[in-house]
Amino acid sequence: MQAERDRLQKNHEVLLRLIGQQAATQEELDANDLALTKAQSEVTRLAAAKQEFERSLKLGTDQAALRVQQIQNEVAALNEKVRQGRINRAGGWNALLVAGEGGRLRQARRSSRRNGDLHKVRVRAFIDEPELGGWK
Repeated sequence: MQAERDRLQKNHEVLLRLIGQQAATQEELDANDLALTKAQSEVTRLAAAKQEFERSLKLGTDQAALRVQQIQNEVAALNEKVRQGRINRAGGWNALLVAGEGGRLRQARRSSRRNGDLHKVRVRAFIDEPELGGWK
């Protein structure tokens, strides 16, 4: 669009000289000036849109950087808890898989309002392969 504006500006100067030599009309100059004004308005509008886009892009980048930092801090805190071998939960539910002898697996829930020591976790499971297919 800037090239179009520059071309119309050169045409304006040429038409002024040609009018002085009576080789062009005032109407041609007026039509060129109208097109020049439209082109200049469009260049200004596009420059403002580009500036707004760059501003919003920087804002989005800054927000993303802050969110990444927040997540990194959360990960570091969780890694420290795992390193210490303890997970503290203020409340909520843990899911357990429960099966009686010869029974099917079912999901049971229990409250977990206590601390857990990851160094003392033991899981023992005896599952026949045919029962794995029916578990949801």
